[in-house]
Amino acid sequence: MDIFERYYNYIGNIAEMKDWKIEDLVIYLKDEMKNNIQFKDFIDFRQELLTDVAF
Repeated sequence: MDIFERYYNYIGNIAEMKDWKIEDLVIYLKDEMKNNIQFKDFIDFRQELLTDVAF
């Protein structure tokens, strides 16, 4: 599975977990940054998606 699939599966799983209150989401993401070794890869991948625009 490539980074694209892993990223979208990860985001999909978060979206399906529950209706997030902003505080709960912040706590969850903070924990993910500390404990999930793939989290930085997902951030880097998302940054590429946002900044890789042809003008």
